Amino acid sequence: MSGALLTLEGLAAIVRQTSGLVTGLVDGVAHATRTGLAGYDALRARQLRSRLLDLHAEVARFQMLMNSSVRRSLADYLREWAETARLHSRSDLLDAAARDAALHKAFAANRSRGLPVPSQADFDARLDAAWGRLRKAMAEAGAEAAAILKDMEAERSDAILDASWTALMRGFHQRIGIYEELAALPPPVTKAEIGRLTEVAEAYEALIANLESASARLTALLREAG
Repeated sequence: MSGALLTLEGLAAIVRQTSGLVTGLVDGVAHATRTGLAGYDALRARQLRSRLLDLHAEVARFQMLMNSSVRRSLADYLREWAETARLHSRSDLLDAAARDAALHKAFAANRSRGLPVPSQADFDARLDAAWGRLRKAMAEAGAEAAAILKDMEAERSDAILDASWTALMRGFHQRIGIYEELAALPPPVTKAEIGRLTEVAEAYEALIANLESASARLTALLREAG
C-alpha cells in the first residue's frame, strides 16, 4: 500500500478515535454530574456549572469548525476532483493515450470558442489548490481536537480519565502526527486514493453528528445543574 493510502487510512482512523474520545469525555462528565450534583454545596455547584459551560463552548466551537471548514473543504475538493481528475497527470481514470486524447479535445473546444486554452499544469493546479485548502482545514481541526482533549485531560478527573479513555487518549497522542504527514501528501487523485478520502469524509460526518449529540447532552446537563 502506498504512503498516500496509509496516511489517508490513518487519518480516517484518528478521526474515528476523536469521535470516541468526545463520547467518553461527555459520558464521564455526565456521570460525575448526575452522581455528584445532589450532594454539592452552592460553591461546588457553581464550579460545576462553570466547567460545563466551558466544555459546552469548546465542543460548540469545534462543531462549528468542522461544519464550516472541514465539511465545506471536503465537498469542494471532491467536486474539483470530479471535474478535473480525468485530465490530471496522476489520474488512473484514463490510460495515457485516452487522457492525451481528452486533453486535446478539451483544448480544441476552448480554442474554438475563443476561451483560454488550459495546459496540463492548469488541471493539476486546480486540484492542488483545493487540496491545500482541505489539508489546512483538517490540520486546524486536528489541533482543535487535541487542545480540547488536552484541557479535559489536565483536570485529572477520575470520572473522565478511566482506563479505557486514557488508553484511547494515549493512542490519539501517538497518532496526532498524521496531520503533519498531510503537509507532504500530494492531492488524492487515483481511484484507490479517492476511496480512502471518501472513508475520511464519512468519518468526519460521523464526528460532526457525535459533536451535535455531545452538545445536546451538555445543554441538558447545564439545565440540570441549574
